[in-house]
Amino acid sequence: MHRVRAAGLIAALVGSLTSVGQAQPVTYNTLTTQLCFGGFGCGTNQQTIGGATGINVLFQPIASSTVNPNPASFGSFGELIVSCVGGGTACGMQSLTGLNLFIVVNQVAPTAGSATLLAGALSGNVSGTMSSASILWPNPNAVQIGAIRYAVLNNPLGIVPPSTNGGLTSIQASITNTVIPEPSAFVLLAMGLLGLVVLPRRRKGA
Repeated sequence: MHRVRAAGLIAALVGSLTSVGQAQPVTYNTLTTQLCFGGFGCGTNQQTIGGATGINVLFQPIASSTVNPNPASFGSFGELIVSCVGGGTACGMQSLTGLNLFIVVNQVAPTAGSATLLAGALSGNVSGTMSSASILWPNPNAVQIGAIRYAVLNNPLGIVPPSTNGGLTSIQASITNTVIPEPSAFVLLAMGLLGLVVLPRRRKGA
């Protein structure tokens, strides 16, 4: 009788452990991210500096991405693309100071929600062939939607000019499921399960 009860309890605990320990896929996008002079609310993801002979700064969002944080994974928030307005790499030096990047994470699964990272402040100068520009996010540079935490990996992040990698700077993310138990929790539960099996046998033989 004791063995039957113990077996049932063990099965229930193992099932619970399995459901808690398994990581659910996370699907998100950054389609509503904004690149603004000043505060959030400009409603656009690109800005032109210096007119017809200046530079264009565009944030290219992630339309949809699915990762499996178990408990953590890497992903992308999108790319910042710097280009000369007239094409090529002959545009002159322009200052990016005053631009702010507001990355908006729209989570679709496992639970729907949206959150905006604190403004990433652009600064420094960039031309067609040279750059001293970067993005700096204030700390903490992370947001959480349900159990899922999103954080910027490189802070500050250097911005490349049009002559390097086509002007594309990738903004990488760390994505973490904050409710997956640490390995120590699995060890403790395993010891408890072992005790349920061993103790009844010892009592019977005593």
